[in-house]
Amino acid sequence: MEFVKKHKFYIIGGLIFLVIMGLAIFAVCELVLPNAGESVYGNRLDGIDDVKVSDDTIKRIEQELEQNENVNAVDYHLSGRIMNFIIDVKQDTDLITAVSYADKTLEFLSDEEKEYYDIQVFLTCDEDEESELYPYIGYKHKTSVGFQWNYHE
Repeated sequence: MEFVKKHKFYIIGGLIFLVIMGLAIFAVCELVLPNAGESVYGNRLDGIDDVKVSDDTIKRIEQELEQNENVNAVDYHLSGRIMNFIIDVKQDTDLITAVSYADKTLEFLSDEEKEYYDIQVFLTCDEDEESELYPYIGYKHKTSVGFQWNYHE
């Protein structure tokens, strides 16, 4: 107890210093990470539960595409409001045929789903790594009717 009485100014100063440092660390964290507890997408995914694409629909799209003799594999990934389809085609598949597979993805989606989600189709050819045609990327915005295509090196 005598130690506390003898060093009370140092103890009080140390406690005040610790409180100020704690508040400073909290303030810096709030400044650097202001939205740490919020969703990455903010409010952009509002209403996604009302227009959820069922797993059965995705399976039907994948099965329909994989039935084509020129398709090796189909991958699907949903990222927020963007539906990503990766269609791996065989080596000798011409570009017109491959592009037509992208339109097949739209056949199984309802109008409401097409108007809510953006759709990306990546056409690849894993059999031919040095293909001049592939990869080829198509993008359909939720407000557009068809795909826009871009060549990617």
